[in-house]
Amino acid sequence: MKGETIDLWVPGRPEMMLVVRLSTAGVLARSGLTIEAMEDVKMAAEEACGCLIRGWGCGRLHIGYQLSQGQLTMWVEARDWGADCAGVSDQEACMTRCVLLSMMDQAELCYEDGRLTAIRMGKLLPR
Repeated sequence: MKGETIDLWVPGRPEMMLVVRLSTAGVLARSGLTIEAMEDVKMAAEEACGCLIRGWGCGRLHIGYQLSQGQLTMWVEARDWGADCAGVSDQEACMTRCVLLSMMDQAELCYEDGRLTAIRMGKLLPR
C-alpha cells in the first residue's frame, strides 16, 4: 500500500464518523505506529471531519490517505455544500488546528474564497 492513495467519500453527517474511524484504522493497520499513535490519528481524522461538518453541515466529505516516504498524509475536504452553509469561524479553525497539532506532526488549514474547505495533516511513521 505504500505510495498509494486511498480515497473515501462519506455524507457530511456526524453519524458517519464511525466509518471514518474504521477506515483510518484499516489504513494504519500496517503502518508500524503504536496503538496510542494510531488512536491519535483516528481522533485527528474525526476532529478534522467534525470541524468541517459543524461549519458546513451538509454535502459530502472526501477523506484521502497516503502512506509514503515514512509519512502518513491525510486530508479532509468539504464538498457539495449548499449556499446557506455558514462555514467555519476563524476561532474554531484556530482551535481545531491546535488540537490537531497535539495529535499529528503537521496540520494545515486550506481556504478557498476565504472559507476553510479542507484540512491536511501528516504523521511521521517509524522507520
